Amino acid sequence: MAPPQRTQQQASGPVALAMLGAVCCSIISTLATKRLTASPELALAAAAAGAAIAPLISVAGRHQPLRVSVGVLVTVMALAVTYGGFTVVDVTTDGKPHFPLPGDVGGGSGGSGDDPPPAASGPAIRVVPASVALDCPEREDRCAREVRVISTGSAPLVIGAIEFAGGPAAGLAHDAGDCERKRLAGTEDGCTISVWKESPDGPGGTARLVIHQNLPGLPTFVRVKAPAGPPPTDPPTDPPTDGPTDGPSDGLPAEG
Repeated sequence: MAPPQRTQQQASGPVALAMLGAVCCSIISTLATKRLTASPELALAAAAAGAAIAPLISVAGRHQPLRVSVGVLVTVMALAVTYGGFTVVDVTTDGKPHFPLPGDVGGGSGGSGDDPPPAASGPAIRVVPASVALDCPEREDRCAREVRVISTGSAPLVIGAIEFAGGPAAGLAHDAGDCERKRLAGTEDGCTISVWKESPDGPGGTARLVIHQNLPGLPTFVRVKAPAGPPPTDPPTDPPTDGPTDGPSDGLPAEG
């Protein structure tokens, strides 16, 4: 009879290989659909199909119901790993998403982005752009950027408080103009918010401009990237001198 530890290793080996194969196939399927400029929904379907290839191969053999259950579990875990990895990269780099993003990423219930959403029943919001970068050290106007808030629904959009949150928010400033507490009654009515970095020496990072509104659910978010300030420089030091500095400088001995 084989020792229990060896039996566990023999049982976990195929599962680990199936998991590795499922993740690899899922990633390859995602990259292939990205190469073909497929939609995020189609890329997600391809990733799920790729994740199922290795587990389907591994279910052949005895104990069929148990193998099928393990195969389904491996497929779900592999798809979760693939989806989570690509989504983290897309969100942190502001790149084009590989998969459909969760509804709370990049905006509230009204959404945000450069492309106008379909006509909505009730209030709706669009912000342009969805993210701004305060990276222009050669300018002297604190690299101010503008964010346009637009009503895209059939009902009035009411803007509430506007604030910064997260990251280097303490080093950022904004001017809401007439946006804060504003009622945008008509479709395509809008207002403008200015954002900038208060000090060029402040910390860098990514914060969020939070726009509260009368939509159900979350507020609308705009990513604001601020570059880090220049590193501190050491104060200049006097050059070293050769020999002692006490006494007269004319080369004569000092008087006793």
